[in-house]
Amino acid sequence: MKASNKILIMALLLIVFVGAAVHLTLYGRYKSGRITTEEQVKKELFDSHALAEFRHVRLEGLLNLRILTADKPRLEVSKRIKDQVHFEIQSDSLFVWGDTAAYPASRRNYGPIEQDQETDLYLPPGISVQAASCIIQVSGSPNPAAAPDYQFHVSGTRLQFGEFIFIDSLPHYFKRVQISAERQSEIRFTKNIDSLRAELFNSSLLDAGGHLGHLALQADDFSTVSLSGPDLQFVLPGKNK
Repeated sequence: MKASNKILIMALLLIVFVGAAVHLTLYGRYKSGRITTEEQVKKELFDSHALAEFRHVRLEGLLNLRILTADKPRLEVSKRIKDQVHFEIQSDSLFVWGDTAAYPASRRNYGPIEQDQETDLYLPPGISVQAASCIIQVSGSPNPAAAPDYQFHVSGTRLQFGEFIFIDSLPHYFKRVQISAERQSEIRFTKNIDSLRAELFNSSLLDAGGHLGHLALQADDFSTVSLSGPDLQFVLPGKNK
């Protein structure tokens, strides 16, 4: 038998052996109860708080916040920072704030955050959000027919529609999004927004790989807008919608 054939057979046998070993290891962990679901893991790592109904949200000093849609409002905070995140409901408003001094200075920037999400806020439709000095990721819906609407007023905040982690390839859809941004806020979208209405005051809007169906934009002289691909239709002469 040729040496090359022997090497090929040995490589195939090695692949089969490794696959079988992994399967047996996982099966053994499953039978022993050591494999847990994502829901179980989150219960171990996060404190979950059911919330009464409200119409408005006020956020401040939250450097790793994710907003998701849900039928009922809920706040989940990583147990490792539970002493630095506070919340209360007053009248028709939910207030959530963080102790930014508890975070390293290197975390207080607009670079992408790839650590585990530290605070998750689940919101039903029709809630308006104000945020100051935050870094926020907004998750849409994988189903275009169920794409959520959002209304934001942000100040000194990075607001990204879609995942912070750039390897994320899952579809996220948003329907109508209204944003008023000031004080060097940064608005990014990596996913699809059917209709975006934005007002920029010394802030920026960046197409980071997403797509806009419609754009209505007002910006002052200190703001910047960066669009690419099909979204250039909103700035090229004679092609505005």
